[in-house]
Parts: sequence; C-alpha cells; structure tokens
Amino acid sequence: MITANGEWIYSTDMPKLMLHVAPGALMPPPVVEYVKANASNLEDAFLGAGVHFVQEDHPEAIGRALRDWIDRLPG
Repeated sequence: MITANGEWIYSTDMPKLMLHVAPGALMPPPVVEYVKANASNLEDAFLGAGVHFVQEDHPEAIGRALRDWIDRLPG
C-alpha cells in the first residue's frame, strides 16, 4: 500500500502541497529535496523549525499555506 501510494504521488499530475519543517522526523531535508525533484505539480511550503508534531508547532502557518495554495489552484 505504501509503495502504491508513492508511485501514485510521483506519477499523477494532481496538484500537491508538501508542508515540511527542519530537521523533520519523517521528512528530513534529503527526502524533501527528493520529493521536490521527482513529484510533478508539487508546491512546497517550509513551515520552520520542527521535528514531529508539526500541527502543534505551526498551526497558523499550516492554515496560511493551505489557504494560499488553494487560492492558486486553477478553477
């Protein structure tokens, strides 16, 4: 299931938003760079410092990133 999800993310043109922090527990900088280089139609938003509980560290930044991304989506 995880492999299929990854394949879908890299093969679809569906708009995607990747939120990330540094150093990041699940998505450290090398993973972020790989995803940015390989996923099509991807925007990324760096939220700031964080490790694991990003939603608790950056709730306002997550909301702003989502709002701004949605505003840029076509249609």
